[in-house]
Amino acid sequence: MGYSPQRTKVFRFCSQGYCPQTCLFCSTRNLLRWATGKDSVPYISLSAQDLVKEVVYLSQVLPEMETIFISDDDFFTQRQRAKDFFEAIIKRKNNGEIRDIKFILSGRIDEVDEDIFSIS
Repeated sequence: MGYSPQRTKVFRFCSQGYCPQTCLFCSTRNLLRWATGKDSVPYISLSAQDLVKEVVYLSQVLPEMETIFISDDDFFTQRQRAKDFFEAIIKRKNNGEIRDIKFILSGRIDEVDEDIFSIS
């Protein structure tokens, strides 16, 4: 069958690698510690600007895409990055650069604040 961009309704990806939190209950953190043999693994993350570029690109090359699911459990760890991302997406939607796409973001509820919800 193969890959068909016309059939992609939901695109899911991670924009960050390895959470900077040190929660002992986290299986991902513990797995990375075990796999690398290190207590600390480098934290990597796309900037808000790079993340927006990816969204713009995806909206252009996947015409049937309806939803982008960014599956970072720690999306809101860098609050300014999240705010910059939302503000840039809204700006690009308003100027027609991005069509109406739904977003699903995973994150910790204790990292979301009123500033994030007030962005519109």
